[in-house]
Amino acid sequence: PFKVGPDFLDPMQHDAACGVPSVNLDGWMLGRAACLESYAAACTASHADIAVVEGVMGLHDGLDGASDVGSTAQMAKWLGVPVVLVLDAWCLSRSAAAMVLGY
Repeated sequence: PFKVGPDFLDPMQHDAACGVPSVNLDGWMLGRAACLESYAAACTASHADIAVVEGVMGLHDGLDGASDVGSTAQMAKWLGVPVVLVLDAWCLSRSAAAMVLGY
């Protein structure tokens, strides 16, 4: 498992659930090359069929409000992985569509 950003609590949960160490991918602090290297090394070492990357905050939330720097969107682009949007639609109807259209 992977976590975007400088988080240590979520990776502890990943470790407990998966039985393997979770790897932090922080584009702002590590840079593109180090994130790609960490991702490739952990995927190779795990021999897993899939890799799950948990994002940070919102899809486009990162270093500033003007770019994708440090965001989950930036990391997904770098890694070439799809994004799965999870929406809590409990008690929503048309508002759910409005929320999704922003992504």
